[in-house]
Amino acid sequence: MSASRPGRSGGATTVASGDALAARYEQLPGAVPAARVRAGFCYTQFTDAYQETNGLLTAERVPKAPADRVHAATMGDQATGEPPSTV
Repeated sequence: MSASRPGRSGGATTVASGDALAARYEQLPGAVPAARVRAGFCYTQFTDAYQETNGLLTAERVPKAPADRVHAATMGDQATGEPPSTV
């Protein structure tokens, strides 16, 4: 996912804002238990690099989405040990 422009580019979904990026990211952890054949997920591009702008941070290491939302989505409900609910 890229927060650069809306639509699709190079097979990756793009979004128009940091909030839209957070909303899309929040869907990822909940999809893992729903798949039943996967045990986890890995977001492979933490930062933007060269021409690839699908990181969670810019090349300058500035968060593209609210960090608290990304953290909450990644961690799930730590009190119960349950993963995030599917959206």
